[in-house]
Amino acid sequence: MAVGISGLAYPFLPRHLTVVSGLTIGIPGFFLALAPGAPRARTGYVDRVLRFAVTAGVVAGAVTLGAFVCARSVAGAPLVEARTVATWSLLVLGLVVLLLVARPLTPLRVLLVAAMAGGAAIVSTVSWSRGFFALALPSPAHFWWALLVVTLGVPVLLAAVAMAPRLVPVKEPRPLGQRSPPLPPGVSPGGRGTSARAVQSGCRDTHLRFSPARLSLSSGAL
Repeated sequence: MAVGISGLAYPFLPRHLTVVSGLTIGIPGFFLALAPGAPRARTGYVDRVLRFAVTAGVVAGAVTLGAFVCARSVAGAPLVEARTVATWSLLVLGLVVLLLVARPLTPLRVLLVAAMAGGAAIVSTVSWSRGFFALALPSPAHFWWALLVVTLGVPVLLAAVAMAPRLVPVKEPRPLGQRSPPLPPGVSPGGRGTSARAVQSGCRDTHLRFSPARLSLSSGAL
């Protein structure tokens, strides 16, 4: 939406997003899902996931767009170099998010993140892979612009993820055995739904209606 409003060229090609999603989501997500000892989901799981994903996604998108604009408009980089800068910026931020998701860090998880970073370096430096994924080595001036924006963006990402639980707290469930709060004056217990007494009465009626004695009488009458 921001690209459409600003009238800029789109900062990615589909193959760029393939690299980013494969190295920061798909491949590491497969191995992290197989890791043993995952804790059971607690109440508020969806709220916590949305809070983390939306915060990290908004910050990563803003920093990536800022790096693209600086390389394209400020430094005057060609479109292919500006897209390379945007891809590299999103890769770095995606690896930072991967480090946060992989906590608690173990030697195997650190090795996994390092392998993904090594894969990103290979894709960006080998000539065949650069040509296949439409990447180009930016000039030193364009590279320093991108490095400056990403260096400023990583602390912003970490701070936003750390502050998100305070700004949007997750509603904790009521402990078992705790009584529900009292009803306001003038509100009858039946306003909340069927009362327990009515449910018990209905169960007794159902039991009498379908009791074996009544069934035997009905069958004898037939």
